[in-house]
Amino acid sequence: MLDCSQEASYQGVIKSVKAVYSHLRLTSKQIRLARWLADYYFFDTANYLQMMIPFHHEDIELPRHIILNSDYQLPGNATRMASYIEKIKSGTVSYTNQLPAEVLRRLLQRNIITVSDRKTVSAFQPTQRFEKLTSLQHAAYETCRDSNQQVLLQGVTGSGKTEIYLCLMENILQKGKGVIYLVPEINLTTELEKRLKCEFGQRVALIHSQITQREKFRQYKAIEQGQIDIVVGARSAVFAPLPNLGLIVVDEEQDSSYYQSESPVYHARDVAMVRGQLENAKVVLGSATPSLESYYNSHTGKYKFVELNQRYGGTLPTIHIIPNPETINEPLSPRLHNELERHLAQNHQAIIMLNRRGFSPYSVCTQCHNSQRCPHCDVALTYHKSMGKLLCHYCQYSRSYPGSCLHCKSSEIHLQGYGTQKVEEQLFDLFRNYGVLRMDRDTAGRRSKAEQIIDEFTSGKQRLLVGTQMIAKGHNFPEVELVGIIGIDYLLNMPDFRASERVYQLLMQVAGRAGRAKKNQAHVYIQTSYPELSAIECTAQGTQEKFYQQELQMRQMLGYPPFSRMAVVAISGSDRESVVQALDAIADCSAVDGVEQMGPAPFLVEMTRKRYQWKLVLKSKSRSKLKEALLLANNCVLSSSIQRKIFVDPVGIL
Repeated sequence: MLDCSQEASYQGVIKSVKAVYSHLRLTSKQIRLARWLADYYFFDTANYLQMMIPFHHEDIELPRHIILNSDYQLPGNATRMASYIEKIKSGTVSYTNQLPAEVLRRLLQRNIITVSDRKTVSAFQPTQRFEKLTSLQHAAYETCRDSNQQVLLQGVTGSGKTEIYLCLMENILQKGKGVIYLVPEINLTTELEKRLKCEFGQRVALIHSQITQREKFRQYKAIEQGQIDIVVGARSAVFAPLPNLGLIVVDEEQDSSYYQSESPVYHARDVAMVRGQLENAKVVLGSATPSLESYYNSHTGKYKFVELNQRYGGTLPTIHIIPNPETINEPLSPRLHNELERHLAQNHQAIIMLNRRGFSPYSVCTQCHNSQRCPHCDVALTYHKSMGKLLCHYCQYSRSYPGSCLHCKSSEIHLQGYGTQKVEEQLFDLFRNYGVLRMDRDTAGRRSKAEQIIDEFTSGKQRLLVGTQMIAKGHNFPEVELVGIIGIDYLLNMPDFRASERVYQLLMQVAGRAGRAKKNQAHVYIQTSYPELSAIECTAQGTQEKFYQQELQMRQMLGYPPFSRMAVVAISGSDRESVVQALDAIADCSAVDGVEQMGPAPFLVEMTRKRYQWKLVLKSKSRSKLKEALLLANNCVLSSSIQRKIFVDPVGIL
């Protein structure tokens, strides 16, 4: 229930309320936030309310918390019960549903445990953490703590941003308020949860899209009952119902993973900013390479700008550019191969980053020049050698790798390009004695697998790690002293105004994995055919300010964000002509003075899952005029076979 009224605008039959669930309640602040989201992103308020409260039903029986009694006697032959008691002591087992029914019954019968609907968690104890900071970190902490504005904390990789977050959290917890700590990837949440529990005790909840509704409901109940001080998670955790919110940390704020492109659309960073305003909570955005929008906001007075430009406990790596001929089809240049050999021989670890999974992105017949393509999507099939299949990375269609061309029956099929599987194979052939690991969506799709790979590499058992951008996000590999970055040229050629910004951020993130321990001078090698481009040149020279100023000048000249507001109206349907006609109609409907239209045009991949996808990009210097155009576009009557979606402040326009 959101409002009470004596009159109803709905003309149909209004049903009576049969029951009111009292499990969880929406607060007035949550309702205000949901209404803002609906107004800003053009989705129903109900879509966002569902993000704020987990599905539940009266029949759901929540597991109860286990309390180990201090006085108990255990029979000498009860080895099974003894093993579970040890798990209860260590915290591995906390709920009744984690015990076999027979073990639970016997533990209760012998009065070894009791169970409760509430979990008893000790209150937070302050530690004077800030005394451990360096003078630069302490100055940054005090500026963040004392600022009345929202904060952008820009710090080079390894400068101690996390320590400042922890100090800010301690300060907020001492005031009896709660904290939300966001990271861009689910794979980063488990280690962070463990660390926060070590630092602040057990009053920590983990929330992200991969936990079950039952577990999410349990976490929300614990929050409602005052058992939780800190919520850590990916983007959906921004909606956690902490009743007395004092701080939201958005780590790696520039990451596009914070933008949810599925319905309902929202950007978790921007939601955090609005929620901070609504609840009078401090918001700290952290990054080594902030988004251009956040950088601009912090340099025009909208946010407080705080900088950490020195790495703590290590040195910044030296960055080298290896120019490549554009026709090269092998992953490793001779120079990178030699440097890898030298570093591995010195007992160091190394990382190779290639942001393309699979073995080869193209398989082309040398006779008729046809490539193997997906029948449902307008893309080439990627060869995955480990599966012996061609796979579509959009719809997951797959088929066995053919022995001959499907068009002319020739057996002369040539694999073009390379992905992480091919690089792994080559590295294994060259350096098998050192151990090679691969980390991409194929090997680390599940959180447990990702953790296993990270643990194995961090332990030093394996010395070489090859992977996609997954390896660049938030991981600390202290023994890595060489990073090779290959195959980035296609990213620079993307027809998107953010392409250069994205490449720069990725390069700096990956480069930041090197030299985090204060030992030898670390090195980063970037293979590229475009060494003169700003993103490459500024990375190598370490001239971050120069890169941001050049990008801002370009954006201002072309009228792109942050100097304008932008939205994309996306249309899809099974008939191409109908899609184009629908978008033409929307373009006519949404014509507003002061709003520039770009398109209609197809997306970079025009067809996915047998549906054609076209777009109309709208941009304006006036937020109100853009909103007027979007309202008109959203109200334009379309055929039921056409799907429409609006992306406000999109992170890409491809």
